[in-house]
Amino acid sequence: MAAVKSENQVTNLYHNLESDNYRHEEGVDSLINNINKLESLKKRLNFMLREIDLCINKG
Repeated sequence: MAAVKSENQVTNLYHNLESDNYRHEEGVDSLINNINKLESLKKRLNFMLREIDLCINKG
């Protein structure tokens, strides 16, 4: 009986670790996506600022 209980505890521990690993991977993926979005926004902002500078310097 003790062996079955011990096996269940190991199985539960394994499932908890796998679940934590999955959540961690999701978090990493989300952070990478956010970084990519920020880099894209930075490029767009830099372009817009260059355009504004060109307009100001023309006038």
